[in-house]
Amino acid sequence: MKILVLQLARLGDIYQTWPAIRALRRAHPSAEIHLLVRPRFRAAAEGLAAADRVLAMPTSEILAPLLEDHPALDAALDRMRTFMDGLRAEDYSKIVNLSFSPLSSYVASAAGKSAGKSTRETSGYSRHADGALAIADDASAYFFAQVGPGRGNRVHLSDLFALVAGVALTADDWSCPRPADGSGRILIHVGASEPSKTLSPDKWAGVVRALIRQTDAPIVLIGSPAEAETARAVVELVSDSGPRIVNLAGQTDVAELFREIARARLLIGGDSGPMQIASLTGCPALCLSLPTTSFWETGPRSAGSRIFPLRDEADIGSDA
Repeated sequence: MKILVLQLARLGDIYQTWPAIRALRRAHPSAEIHLLVRPRFRAAAEGLAAADRVLAMPTSEILAPLLEDHPALDAALDRMRTFMDGLRAEDYSKIVNLSFSPLSSYVASAAGKSAGKSTRETSGYSRHADGALAIADDASAYFFAQVGPGRGNRVHLSDLFALVAGVALTADDWSCPRPADGSGRILIHVGASEPSKTLSPDKWAGVVRALIRQTDAPIVLIGSPAEAETARAVVELVSDSGPRIVNLAGQTDVAELFREIARARLLIGGDSGPMQIASLTGCPALCLSLPTTSFWETGPRSAGSRIFPLRDEADIGSDA
């Protein structure tokens, strides 16, 4: 049996897909499981042993001809056909689409056709033969009817992904060994997938100063290379606080970040990839949830975690 799982969203969504894929592995121990992601976010699949292969959809190569001075539609379509031919050649017997997007529905539909036949089982968004949206499972029907911009949803994405995949999650699907000799560090992720999902450097500096007054734990700033400048600004603002501030933003790869979070005493941050890693490693997290995110959908799942809903960063003092 060969299973294709599509997750064409961003880092956090991929991490929230891990439990469903682990449950799929448990339900189908002899199956070959492939995970399809976007190249930019492939790093979020590193360490997911439940997936036999991680495939990257070559979106840049497909779109490049369309961005030329004279857009070459035929060249873009040819590259898309080549990619889809490769997926169809895998002859998947089960397609699980965990991306609720129009693009993913067409990819799922095309990947499920092999030698003129449709795949035996598809869940998530797909397409009928006439191109109309096809929704085969109740969880995807719920998402289509109830979820979207400005709509409420109180089902966590990890649970929703598991429902689409037709599996039941257990505690083991979240687990990642936590070292017995934890570092005791408090990690602060100063960035987020969007600027509106995190605090300003001034506000983070206030949080760091308050932590220094209240705990002896080392304070470590983490983030991607794109967030390194924000971390440097925070460090400059608290330069009078001594050597207890460690800036690792832009200096860790995914494997190193996993280890840092797994060993940490606490992670503080907004809605982000590291917040989802905390759920997978069992690290307690304090999620500062701004209105541009839904903590019901993406909040931390590790024991001892808390969510602090904010209308904006002025809504809370650094001491609080």
